[in-house]
Amino acid sequence: MFGQLENTDLKSMRTFYTIVKCGGFTPAQVELGVSAATISTQMSQLEGRLGMKLCHRGQAGFRLTEDGEKVYHSCERLFASIENFKNEIAEATDVLNGELRIGLISHSLTHPNLGINEAIADFNQRAPDVRISLYVGLETEVESRVVDGRLHAGIATVRDKLQQLDYTDLTQEDFALYCAKNHALFDVCDDKIKISQLSDYPHVSGGYWDRVKGFNKPFSTHADAESPEFEGIARLILSGRFIGYLPTHYAQQWISSGEMRTLLPKETTFSATIAQITAKTADKTRILDIFLDCLHKNCPVDRQA
Repeated sequence: MFGQLENTDLKSMRTFYTIVKCGGFTPAQVELGVSAATISTQMSQLEGRLGMKLCHRGQAGFRLTEDGEKVYHSCERLFASIENFKNEIAEATDVLNGELRIGLISHSLTHPNLGINEAIADFNQRAPDVRISLYVGLETEVESRVVDGRLHAGIATVRDKLQQLDYTDLTQEDFALYCAKNHALFDVCDDKIKISQLSDYPHVSGGYWDRVKGFNKPFSTHADAESPEFEGIARLILSGRFIGYLPTHYAQQWISSGEMRTLLPKETTFSATIAQITAKTADKTRILDIFLDCLHKNCPVDRQA
């Protein structure tokens, strides 16, 4: 067990943190610029200090133990706090450097109205010495990382709003129901399809839609297949065996190539809100204020969202 936290402990934890991020000891060697023997020694020291095994490594590959998962997430919060401290000291000396940690939903790249690329460019021009760390993941992951301070802010589709977070509407995201060209409905005209008939076809779910604000599925389904990621949903739809919902901007690439079509768009299309999220308890730093200003300047904020 730890008594007093020593510099060597921080170094060992940083090594462990890097190993997990890199996915193993060998790729971490390149990132850390040290030998395999040094990494192995630091890991043994850390496991000895903590009194627990953090990971399994060998011919079967690298994987964390249950204790290792907990320590890794604690390391994430610890190093985020250290960066926050450095940001605060930099602000006290009126110098803009440190780190900005932003989270994005995984399918945001194709959204036409978010202006994130322009916001990042604008921010980098105004604060060139600030390191930008961009996390991409599911809405739930982005929210949880903002809540515990691992991220300064996030941009995500609004689902059930968490009490710990502030939400500022940015824009809308449209969703539609799709099937692939080798699906039984692909060549059937919409006027020949009844909404109730959609219940007869295998459906792919993300375990996602029930919590999206504004969505009420107009036909009954059961979970024939599922994926938490839109890429997984798209692949299942493209198999030709399932129908499913996707963001219209994300699906446009397959619409344009003729590999997908929408089904009954007047009856199945809906919109959800994409919002900027920040922690209610977090101190708003100049660095974050500048980024949010850049975001709002480059994103056509829709107050009706």
